[in-house]
Amino acid sequence: MADEREKESEGFLPKVQRYSKLVLILVCWALLFAVVVLKALWFIGWPVDGTPIGILDWIKCLPNCQLSWDRVLKCLGNNVLLCALFVVQHTFLAERKLKETWFHQKFFIDWKVNGALYTLTTGIALYVLLKNWIVVPIYIWNFPAIESICTVIHVVSWFSLYGTMLMQDMPELIGLHQQVVFTNVSTSRKSSEFKSMLNKQRHLGLIPFTALISACPIMTLDRFLFLVFVLTYSYAMWRDPESFEYIREMSTRKRTRLSGVDGRED
Repeated sequence: MADEREKESEGFLPKVQRYSKLVLILVCWALLFAVVVLKALWFIGWPVDGTPIGILDWIKCLPNCQLSWDRVLKCLGNNVLLCALFVVQHTFLAERKLKETWFHQKFFIDWKVNGALYTLTTGIALYVLLKNWIVVPIYIWNFPAIESICTVIHVVSWFSLYGTMLMQDMPELIGLHQQVVFTNVSTSRKSSEFKSMLNKQRHLGLIPFTALISACPIMTLDRFLFLVFVLTYSYAMWRDPESFEYIREMSTRKRTRLSGVDGRED
């Protein structure tokens, strides 16, 4: 009742600020969704300029090959810098050790738009990566006949990623729940396992992401580099067996609830 009276007595300007932040959150996620769609098409298409050459054939024709070693290194170096940019963004804004900094005070406590900021910068980092990525027309394998199989694997992988997102409290994670309820809601009421997962896992999807990148008719050298980057970064930064056990338990309970056997709340 006290919360209801507080909402009714709230001034016009605070309400405008809250609704503005709600719109900001929705717009940021809409932009990220658009970038993810582009990313999905990019994974499937992965445009290769010119006539690709096998890596063994390329090595044999060096140093007289039209695609010189220096040019390949320059392209791969550009791609490594783009990966590093994404790592800086994804790691810095997800770091929970910023709680005593000005950044945390402003965006996490005062303005409460940390979820929107994280989403927006993730979308920008992904877009910059997609826009400036240089495809190296040197392939490790080339099997055009498996294109339809790769498409099926991509669809299944994206559905798998969507399923893993359902295992998390997404409105709480992105800050939407906080703005809709109009109260200073935090994860204090959540279980210790859930809070530990949020601190250690931004998204669960090592296997689906690996499938998305590796399932392709032609594996170019730059795509293989991207695969190594995703595997190394995901495994090194977000590996946490306890969170996986928690997700497995929650998945079992949700399936049981959907079957009508258990009506308990998590």
